[in-house]
Amino acid sequence: MKTLVGSWFLLILVGTLHAEASKPEAKIQVFVYNYAGVAPKTLARAEREAARIYTRTGIETEWLECPLTPGEAAQYLACQLPVSPLRVAIRVLSRSMSERLGLSQQTFGSALLSEDGGFGTIAQVCAHCSEELAKGSESMYAAMLGLVMAHEMGHLLLGAGSHSASGLMHVPWQKKALESVAQGTLVFTPREGERMRQQVFARLRGQEPMQASRN
Repeated sequence: MKTLVGSWFLLILVGTLHAEASKPEAKIQVFVYNYAGVAPKTLARAEREAARIYTRTGIETEWLECPLTPGEAAQYLACQLPVSPLRVAIRVLSRSMSERLGLSQQTFGSALLSEDGGFGTIAQVCAHCSEELAKGSESMYAAMLGLVMAHEMGHLLLGAGSHSASGLMHVPWQKKALESVAQGTLVFTPREGERMRQQVFARLRGQEPMQASRN
């Protein structure tokens, strides 16, 4: 009898683990195009900061450095994947590129949202805006850049009208918010996190984007 009970328990446990293992994950790939020439160490720290923020929401991110010219494509085979709603691109812009787009410390970046209501997949961030605000601190520069990347990705996942009254999606960032950057406490609200997870699963299933709602 003990053997039968033990076997039955084992079957239940294996079935549960299998169900959990087959459960879809909220995960997106992030292709990074470093037009600003940000130092690899700083960029890696920025990506880790953005990844940390998304992990708090239950969304895993995979970061890939990608080519800037067609001639470099062969060196970045991982970036030669078909277009997918689960793959987003972040363009880290040089000063001249940022100035042409009108980006500044009031507008650190932009997200290109689909005009037909589809999923957005491209975001742009102003590298020198974060660098100047950091005032020579490499760690602050990396943290700021990571938060800006996370913020613009937030627009891609939340859709139009996704600025909020508090947290990472609040603008403009005032002194109190900048202090939170140094402390690592400027993050998405729980409601934003839930909505972004839903949107990632919608992308995974090939569904239409949900309409944005304000916090």
